[in-house]
Amino acid sequence: MKITKIAAAFLVMTFSGKMMAQEAEKQLLIKDADDKFPIADALVKYDHGNSHTHTGPDGTFAIPVKSLPDTLVISRQGYDEVKWVVTNDEDKNKVIFLQHKPFQISEVAISHSSFLSAITKVDLNKFPVNSAQDLLRKVPGLFIAQHAGGGKAEQLF
Repeated sequence: MKITKIAAAFLVMTFSGKMMAQEAEKQLLIKDADDKFPIADALVKYDHGNSHTHTGPDGTFAIPVKSLPDTLVISRQGYDEVKWVVTNDEDKNKVIFLQHKPFQISEVAISHSSFLSAITKVDLNKFPVNSAQDLLRKVPGLFIAQHAGGGKAEQLF
C-alpha cells in the first residue's frame, strides 16, 4: 500500500513537471521565404547564448522561454541570419521565413610569372628538341604512350 502511494506521488510529480515544461516552451516553424518549404537543421539560440536547439526535418523547434521579452537568433548556412524578438506567449505556432543569402566567390587573381618560362628556355637550350614527343616529355605529369604496331598513333595521359 505504501509503495503504491509512493509510485502514484512519483507519477503525479513527473507528469506535472512535463506539463509545466510544455507551457514554458515556444513551438515555432522555420520556412524558406522563396519556396515556402521547411528548413531543417537551422540553429536557433538566444542572443545571450545560454541555450540553443536545431530545427527538425519538418522545420519546427521548441525552445524554453525563461523571461520575456527575449531575442532568438536563427541561422542556417546559405540563409541570412534573423533576430526575432519573443514578446509574449501568443507568438506560439508562428512561422518565421529565412531569405537566401547571395553566394559570392572571392576574387581570383591570375598573374603572369616569367620564372617558369625562363626555366623552360634553359631546358630547351641545354637539351634541344628533335620531335614533338621530346617536347611533350618536358611537361611534368604528362605521360606519352606510343603505339607498338609501327603506326603513327600516340596517346597522351
